[in-house]
Amino acid sequence: MRFAPFGRSPKFRLRRNFAYPPAVIRNRGRRAYKVKVMAMVKNITLADEWSTKEILINFPLLVIYLTIGLVGMYLENQIASFLYLLFIIFPLYLVNRYVVCSKCYYFDKRCYMFGGKCSSALFKKREGNYTKFENAYVGIMWMLSIIIPIYWLAIPIYRSPSLLNVTLLVAFLVCSIGWQAVHSNTCCTKCKNFKCGMNRASKHMKEKNISNG
Repeated sequence: MRFAPFGRSPKFRLRRNFAYPPAVIRNRGRRAYKVKVMAMVKNITLADEWSTKEILINFPLLVIYLTIGLVGMYLENQIASFLYLLFIIFPLYLVNRYVVCSKCYYFDKRCYMFGGKCSSALFKKREGNYTKFENAYVGIMWMLSIIIPIYWLAIPIYRSPSLLNVTLLVAFLVCSIGWQAVHSNTCCTKCKNFKCGMNRASKHMKEKNISNG
């Protein structure tokens, strides 16, 4: 009686498959995907200035999500929407131009949020790394830009649900979270502002940029 080679035995293959449970197989798949993504990030060219395409991808989506928040808040509370508009203009945009952009690599350069030129027109260039307060300020302002409208958009849904209210909330969530994701993957991965806590440029590209002066 002839037997199949041990390595080809169906029983052995079955035992071998049981040795690698689904969780292990999924983890291997995630690691392989992460390796591919990191290889792509490693080969991304860092931006000296932002192109028109990058501006058109990022800035309009930012304006859309803030506008949806304003409209939704206006329908619920006009005073709240006016205060949110002031929040967008001053703490979120203008103050951030001093806190972030005055120390940024793109100061007085073309920026996807027009921060470089705006900052150079209002403030002097600052040197050094960002302080803990500056990093915290930026993060808190962006979180508030999303949390505040969510609160006011959710109130009418709780009180008297309607298609308009639900649509506004869903549209706001999609655009705000979508902007964060698009911005993180199209800008932060090729940004030369290495001092920024959100910078996602690869270590390889940072070292290459530093070595090239």
